[in-house]
Amino acid sequence: MNSQPTVDVKGSWEDLLQQANDFAAVDNDQCIPLWQKVTDRLSKLTNAQLDAGEGHLRKLRLIAASNLQQYYVSRQRYDEAIQVIERLEKEIDPEDGEQWQKAAIETLVIAGRNEQAIERAKKSAQAAPADDVDTWGSLVYTALALKEFPAAEEALREIERRINRTRKAEGIAATKEDSAYLSWLRANYALEQGLWDEAIAWWTHASTQDKYYDGEVYNLYIKLLRAGQAAKALQLIERDKANQVRADFWRGLAMSRLGKEKDGQQYWHRAASVDVNTNEDLRYALTEYFLAHYYLPELRDQGLAANLTLIREVGDLDWHFHYLAALGFALRNDLDNAQIHLTEAVTRHRRAGLGARLRHETWFPFADLLENSTQNELKKYFNL
Repeated sequence: MNSQPTVDVKGSWEDLLQQANDFAAVDNDQCIPLWQKVTDRLSKLTNAQLDAGEGHLRKLRLIAASNLQQYYVSRQRYDEAIQVIERLEKEIDPEDGEQWQKAAIETLVIAGRNEQAIERAKKSAQAAPADDVDTWGSLVYTALALKEFPAAEEALREIERRINRTRKAEGIAATKEDSAYLSWLRANYALEQGLWDEAIAWWTHASTQDKYYDGEVYNLYIKLLRAGQAAKALQLIERDKANQVRADFWRGLAMSRLGKEKDGQQYWHRAASVDVNTNEDLRYALTEYFLAHYYLPELRDQGLAANLTLIREVGDLDWHFHYLAALGFALRNDLDNAQIHLTEAVTRHRRAGLGARLRHETWFPFADLLENSTQNELKKYFNL
């Protein structure tokens, strides 16, 4: 949820928003009429009134509407969420119309309305300016997520046509970044088709054209590992120079998948041994840091203690950290605490508008490390 300045003036716009946020924090639908009240009443003001004080009231109206939209998604009230989005993009925040189009598509995907999601993504792409390839790229990602391969193919062809037109008019230099983006999209498309070598070749081509994609290689090798292609994943892990902690965890997992358990453990030990106070990589690899501990029986208690300390000291963390704590407790055969933390992880996942259960991709450490009987107790929290 978006926040706003905390004030003590009862009945003020800020007070109403804080009340709404407090109700939303405990899934109390009394937040809905409060957000609606703020949105509707502020919408009756003139533009001059909304723009006064550096647009303070306009900002509060946007906060109320966007929080309402997100809450509707978290409560699986998707039609109402879409209605709020349409108001946001037409009236409340038209300057960020692209953002709200994406939110509508994501909402339809979460709702399982695949055809509607693809249709809306197509309309958004078709309305894009002639030099816009990003919106067509978003269509590719949506289509791949939904396994709608013909739509992805069509979007890739359109991106290529747009690049060729620009290249013809302005030269190769003008399209280098877009060409790299197209190669990256083709790498993802090949991956979803099970064309592993082709996916690696397209990523290599993308990274040659634009060094930005060197830093994106982890997205590719993680997907290869999930697809059971540990050897091919390892080829790419060796090229991940951006984050040693992340690379070491996944390198260890790839080694383990290839039957080289001792080699894998060496990399997990290295990932788990970083100094949490000085290692810059750790900010972007906390999940891998804790998983490295959990994959090493002798470090599991240490990992869980550190995980729980982080939850206690930081407090408002995203769902990942409760998900990881649940794994730590499950490894102790403490199913009560495991389920408490999984319940909290699911709640935070849902409130973030990500769906009512945890993504199936997050199940793998539970499958790797837990007994079947324990797995059966915990599967209900995952979208398997």
